[in-house]
Formats: sequence, C-alpha cells, structure tokens
Amino acid sequence: QASDASFVETVKAAEPITSASVAVLWKIEVLSWEEAASLGGIVVGVLTSTLANGMMSTKTAEAASAGSLVSSSVGTAIRACAVVMTANLCFSFRGLYQKIFRASPQGNPSVMDDMNLQYRMQQIGMC
Repeated sequence: QASDASFVETVKAAEPITSASVAVLWKIEVLSWEEAASLGGIVVGVLTSTLANGMMSTKTAEAASAGSLVSSSVGTAIRACAVVMTANLCFSFRGLYQKIFRASPQGNPSVMDDMNLQYRMQQIGMC
C-alpha cells in the first residue's frame, strides 16, 4: 500500500534538518541562533502538516468503518517516513562528502570544475 504524495513531500521537506544535523555532527558547520530558529520553524511546519495528514487519513478510515485500515495506514506511514528520512540522510551525506572533497587539494576548483565534480558524485552514487 502506497503513501500519499503529500505526506512523502512533507517528510522530504525536513531535509534541511538532516543536512544541518550531519554538518554539525561532523563539525563542518556551527549553527547560529537564526539558523537554529529557522530549522525550528521547519520542524513545526513538518509536524503540523504530518499531524493534519494523519488526522485526514484517520477520518477517511473511520468513514470507511474499517479498524484494520487505520493500523495499516499507520504502518504504511511509518515505513514511508523511514524510507524518505533515509533518502534525506543520503542526500545530506552526499553534500557532506562534496564539501569535504572541495576542501581537499584534489577537489580544489582550480583542479576540478563543477561539471566534473558532479560527474564524480554520480559515479560514487552508482557504486
């Protein structure tokens, strides 16, 4: 059973949170209070949208009067959330690798232009 596209896109919108978390954990960046506050706004928006989506799914399931449908949709939502958050983390780690590589002598813009850098990212992604 598939998840709603709106739910998946909402969870995908939390990607800046994973990117900031990865960058802070690997000590690549330090967040200012303004950046932290904006991430807080994203968290509130994602939670609000996710809860609203869950309430709509529950109401739809209640209208169909099928109790097992509710638990099935919750399980589907959890699986979809896990898959999308994994994709967000992968995207964040790709960005982290790109920043680290750019800081190395081999990734210096005078040695490797942006097009070749993106080609390298695609090669690594295929491995």
